[in-house]
Amino acid sequence: MAVFALFWLLVYTGGTPRAWDVHAHGVNWVLMLCDRFFTEQPAYYIHFYQLQIYALVYVLFSIIHNYSGIDNGAADGTYIYKATDYKNHPEQYGVIAVIVAIIIPTFHGFMVLWGKLGTYSLSQPQAANKSRVEMSVEQH
Repeated sequence: MAVFALFWLLVYTGGTPRAWDVHAHGVNWVLMLCDRFFTEQPAYYIHFYQLQIYALVYVLFSIIHNYSGIDNGAADGTYIYKATDYKNHPEQYGVIAVIVAIIIPTFHGFMVLWGKLGTYSLSQPQAANKSRVEMSVEQH
């Protein structure tokens, strides 16, 4: 979910999006929401730290990439995305801190609740059917 939101908020520059961007940062998000809703795989809020560690590793890599002068090939500059151009826009450090400290745990919490909603919704018909079966067994 964070990749979806961060792409459209920080990377997308407007205009007609490329088909690849729509698929990678739109269609995949919808599929992920469906998967999370219907799988009933448990997720716990306490695991938000795993996403934060992943994000911190990515941030450290992007900082090293930006300041080391690694070539981007045909792309302009030494940053991976314009949103990670720390040399020319040091205010991005604050944006990254907010993303790691607030946005990621919030999105993770939403996904935990979304999964619980799916588990609850999918278990209701089964509980109703189980009650009917138990009642019919008791009556006979």
